[in-house]
Amino acid sequence: MKRRPATMILLGILAAAMACALAACGGGSSSSSSRSAESKSAAEATEFAFFSVVVPEGYTANIEQHTVSANPGGSFYVSVQNTTADELLEIELKDEDYKEGDPITAGNFTWKVATSEKWEQTYYITDWEDGSIEVSVKRLDDQEIIKAFLGSLTPYEDAYKKWQDEK
Repeated sequence: MKRRPATMILLGILAAAMACALAACGGGSSSSSSRSAESKSAAEATEFAFFSVVVPEGYTANIEQHTVSANPGGSFYVSVQNTTADELLEIELKDEDYKEGDPITAGNFTWKVATSEKWEQTYYITDWEDGSIEVSVKRLDDQEIIKAFLGSLTPYEDAYKKWQDEK
């Protein structure tokens, strides 16, 4: 009988030691694991001068050129215009090589679409503040990556002014 209390005390000490070790590693606490998930998603966003975006895995961001690219030659290019999305789409469609596509919704925006098979390029255009944002996508067909990129794009306040200040 005397062994039983000693065994229980030893098991209690071992359980307490394991709980401390687990807490030190970050496991067992939902608040610490959710904080690390938030940190990870924040770290994935790349900040450009007038927007931030999550760069897809295997792609490279060129902050100065406002591009995200991958081999063999596919790329995203982001610009801000001082015209509405409808006006900008009309300008793009004046080129006979471009045809209007179905709008898509990604993130908080509905994007108007103009595509050219000849140039292997698609423009995604949406209204923002007093103008529009245009994302040029060249030689990329993966709609999941395109939609994820567009959905993660977050323009900063006064994006057009910041865009002009950089030029």
